Amino acid sequence: MQLTLRDQTLQFRITNTGVTIAESFHRLIFKPFYRVPSTDPYQFPGTGLGLATVRHLVSLLGGSIQVESGNHQVGFQINLPIG
Repeated sequence: MQLTLRDQTLQFRITNTGVTIAESFHRLIFKPFYRVPSTDPYQFPGTGLGLATVRHLVSLLGGSIQVESGNHQVGFQINLPIG
């Protein structure tokens, strides 16, 4: 996890190594109950509500969230205004 302050914006960056998320799914993963298709649905358990909840809370705070994926990493950046 990385935390940075830039131009009245607090940036949180969280990176996870391992399975990546194809770019075609980047917008979909923030929708409630959406789960990236897998040949084994039990390999990655969950309800599909986590990222939707985070996006909603970040939005209520006037911020944004982005995802980047590649090189066996998935990164999420949350930007929150301060002040």
